[in-house]
Amino acid sequence: MKELKGKEIQIQLINDIADQGANLQADHFYLSNTLPVTEKSLELQLNGKFINLPVRTGDPVKLMKLMVGGTFVDEFTIELADSFPQFYVFIDVEKYKGKKAVLSTPAIEKTSKAFDFITNDENIKGAENLYQEKLRQQIHFSAQ
Repeated sequence: MKELKGKEIQIQLINDIADQGANLQADHFYLSNTLPVTEKSLELQLNGKFINLPVRTGDPVKLMKLMVGGTFVDEFTIELADSFPQFYVFIDVEKYKGKKAVLSTPAIEKTSKAFDFITNDENIKGAENLYQEKLRQQIHFSAQ
């Protein structure tokens, strides 16, 4: 990489996310001999009804994959909170109770603490304030 320092290069970004309307955004590049991201997974023994996932608006979007008992269940993108979550979203896993689940992402910052906030619980995290959030819209207009 030393031979590239100070030189003009071209970077090719490839969108391999299958979602329609997916887009790529890049705003920070730096020269390094090590990758700042890594693949990461979290194994959970499903004892609760819900997997609670932390969200923080503006945090980088992560591609997540859920496997239960070695079988693919879901793949989704999420603004996974790397610090104090603004709110939680959940996956209903009641039908998989007693099984092992693996949540994984192909690329997350090596220093990320996001997986520390993921839990498997009987309740939806934040349900006590559901629909009472300070910034939740109060009026919804429909085309119908």
